[in-house]
Amino acid sequence: MTVSPDHTSVPRWPDEPPDVDPTGSSYLVVSTGEAGRAVASRWTAAIASLAKPLWAHHDSGESPLALDGLSRELAAARVGTRVMVAAPERDVLDTHARLSVGDTVACEGCHRTLIVYHHVSRLHGAYLGYMVDAEEPTT
Repeated sequence: MTVSPDHTSVPRWPDEPPDVDPTGSSYLVVSTGEAGRAVASRWTAAIASLAKPLWAHHDSGESPLALDGLSRELAAARVGTRVMVAAPERDVLDTHARLSVGDTVACEGCHRTLIVYHHVSRLHGAYLGYMVDAEEPTT
């Protein structure tokens, strides 16, 4: 028996790189290799036209993606930050593993505490989150 990828929580890898989501509050763009550089260049040009904060890093692809700088940026990231990775699957998954899954983050907009849930939206390729104390009575 085989399981269709349409019925799993595994992210769907797009055939073509996605466009930039203009609703982001800031952007972190990581790429490796020449193909990744071309995609990341298109993304950073689109983000520049939005006049929103951007941090971008490109590795030559000679070794696994260096993610120390990304880790520092993620530590300072807030709700609404979009992380975009143009790289081979292994590097994309390594980056995914660093994205604060299970941590709580404070939303600067609504001042609520959100938890980043391990489930990935297949449609958006993004982690889902929810208000950590949603079931607590308000005072």
